[in-house]
Amino acid sequence: MTIEELYGILEKVTGNPQVRNNIDLIEHNILDSLAFIELLNELEDRGIVIHPTQVDIKNFSTAEQILNMISKSGQ
Repeated sequence: MTIEELYGILEKVTGNPQVRNNIDLIEHNILDSLAFIELLNELEDRGIVIHPTQVDIKNFSTAEQILNMISKSGQ
């Protein structure tokens, strides 16, 4: 997955284009609980499974951190 693909997913689930600005998605209330679940579903639809042990808030703070977590998991 590329950062552009992830930006597209994040924009879709949050409805907020600021996801591209490398800001903290949690701190700025952009990635709320509903958007988080929708993000996990979108990733799963693309064959990327986030295991419960990976669900750490710091892994979802920015698009770059999400992509880093996905890359480290080998998906």
